[in-house]
Amino acid sequence: MLRRQGGTQGPHRPPKHRPAEGRASQGVGIEVEGACRGAQPLRRDAGAAWDYRVKLSEDPIKVSNPGIQQVRRYAREDGSFAADVIFEETLGRGALAHAIDAPTETFATPAESAGEDLLVPVLRGGALVYTPPPLAESRARTIDQLQRLGAGVRQLQGPDLYAVGLDERLQGLKDRVIAAARGGQ
Repeated sequence: MLRRQGGTQGPHRPPKHRPAEGRASQGVGIEVEGACRGAQPLRRDAGAAWDYRVKLSEDPIKVSNPGIQQVRRYAREDGSFAADVIFEETLGRGALAHAIDAPTETFATPAESAGEDLLVPVLRGGALVYTPPPLAESRARTIDQLQRLGAGVRQLQGPDLYAVGLDERLQGLKDRVIAAARGGQ
């Protein structure tokens, strides 16, 4: 059973705390020391600006992205998929994206009209704001989406890479937040 104050193993047992690597933080998250220091949720007081946070790691791919994220899937003129780009909603999208698998490489994002946002809000303010489509509709969309991926990406052995990147504005914000979390190093 889990409670808001922390996890329990039974109705009257206190939560177990992990030594050294992490400890429960009043049920809100985990405070981690060492390689993942700096883990904090995105926070905002009523009427205040966002306080961006990241989870740091010595492995760059494990460093979290700050902000309210969205994924934009771009398509070519023939309808096939070209790339997915993660961006921060309040910053909007830029003209370049940094490749996830090679952050020093960038690629241009296609025209605005050539894509769709993939993440759909389900709850807002605790209220349900999304009604899932019928199963048959979900299945049909999945089949259509798979067909729009290149054959080389869909192959199981030696597949082609599919372009996925961080928007240049999100990458810049991430770099600034990481530098601030590390004390300007």
